Formats: sequence, structure tokens, C-alpha cells
Amino acid sequence: MPILTQLTAEQFLRYETRRGPVDMRQELVRGAIVEMTPPGARHGAAQVGIGSLLQHAAEEAGTGRVFTETGFVLMRDPDTVRAPDVAFVRAARLLGGIPDGFVEGPPDLAVEIRSPSDGRRRVEDALADYRAAKTPVVWLVDPRARTLTVFTRGREPVVLGEGDEVSLVPLAPARRLRVAKLLGD
Repeated sequence: MPILTQLTAEQFLRYETRRGPVDMRQELVRGAIVEMTPPGARHGAAQVGIGSLLQHAAEEAGTGRVFTETGFVLMRDPDTVRAPDVAFVRAARLLGGIPDGFVEGPPDLAVEIRSPSDGRRRVEDALADYRAAKTPVVWLVDPRARTLTVFTRGREPVVLGEGDEVSLVPLAPARRLRVAKLLGD
């Protein structure tokens, strides 16, 4: 079998590899597969908590769907597929139903949860890809530092602490949540 040096999002969706003892998460970055260590327990708990809170708010507002670790095609030629820890997509973008494969285009809200295994470069690269894809809002959650950094397109990032509240734009514009509730424990 020939070795593919650059994959498309469609090839990546069907890509199979031999796995070692640790099941690695993968993303496609400019046509190349990038492996990441599976997240730890604190990360997983934060992911479930944030996903549940956002799903509840989206259902109440009737604005869209929340996904976890779902691939989003952020760029083409070469293709980049990022899988944010939690993501929100407006209902208007899902009129044809939820796709079997990756979602074309960026999420309307991407949530990345910093893990101890995340190098600074990996996080910065992911944030740069979301910006390049014109993702409207990105949250960077740091459970250890107890902060949530909000990146809103066209604005300077805002760092929020446990005592602050964050707006749920774009999924429930009238709602706000305390950051401490999103950070969990």
C-alpha cells in the first residue's frame, strides 16, 4: 500500500492505522495526521460537564447542537480537520441533518480544554487554525489554572476567573454562566 504523504478530510475519515498500547486521538493538520495523548480524568470530567451545560442551554434556546470530539473541516487544500473537546453548531447549519462524516466549516463555538499533556505549541496551533477558519467564538478552558479565555472574532481575548460569568453567545445569547460551574472540580 502506498504511503500517503498528504491526506484529504475524506481520506482521513476512512484512515485506519495500527494502534499501539495507547489509543491516540488524531487530527488532520494541513494534510498530515497529528496524534495526541488521550486526555486525563480532570479533562474528561470538564469535557462532560461543559458539554452537558451547553447542551442544556442549546436545547432550552432551540438554537443548535453540541458535539464532543467531532471533526470539523477548517481548511481545504491541504485539509485541516480539528476536533474540539466540545463544539456548538447553529441549527441553521444542520438543516440537512447531522452528517455521518466531519462537519464542513468551523463550529460556531469551539471549546478546547487544556490538558497537562498539551504542549503550548499544540494549543497555539489549534487556536490559530480556528482563527484562520473564522470560528466566531473559541473558549480555552484551563482546569488547573481555573481560567477560561474567550477568543471572539475581531476582539482581544478575555481571561475569566472562577468568579466571573461568561456569555453563552452564540448558543444562548441571553444566558450567562459562572466560570466556576464550567470548570467543575
